[in-house]
Amino acid sequence: MNKIFNTLKSELKAVMGSQLTKNYDLDKEPYMQAGLHQLWSVYRATKRGKEDEVSIFMLEKKMWDSKKSMSDNPQMREEALGVLKKDPFNLMKLRHPAILNLIETPAEDDKYVVFITEYVPYSLACFADNTKDIRDKIPSIIEIKMIALELLEAINFLH
Repeated sequence: MNKIFNTLKSELKAVMGSQLTKNYDLDKEPYMQAGLHQLWSVYRATKRGKEDEVSIFMLEKKMWDSKKSMSDNPQMREEALGVLKKDPFNLMKLRHPAILNLIETPAEDDKYVVFITEYVPYSLACFADNTKDIRDKIPSIIEIKMIALELLEAINFLH
């Protein structure tokens, strides 16, 4: 297991430079999958010297290439990968408290696309997945109303 963690850490260091490994301590295993086809592995991390928890989103390009639905048409695969790569850059442009905040600029190499955001406790896909232990964390009615209000404010901001 330590070998896998060290490999992951060295891969992240190669992608993000020494900045990531210097400034963040990350978990050994991803705590969830997110995004299109759940291709983003999301790791919990903390900024060194602070208690701030962040989420590190990592897309391994070879996992994308292995997707059956995309393997038949290379042009379609490249276009879809381009959209996936643009997502974190689009997040950088949006500055609103109800929209996910990007902490570190997205980075890419020939194997990975990586970006760091504020902590994300779960994705909607995790909520729907029965294998996750997320159902215990279903918010109260008041919290659901507050989340709905935040979503509506974000949609209004985007509109």
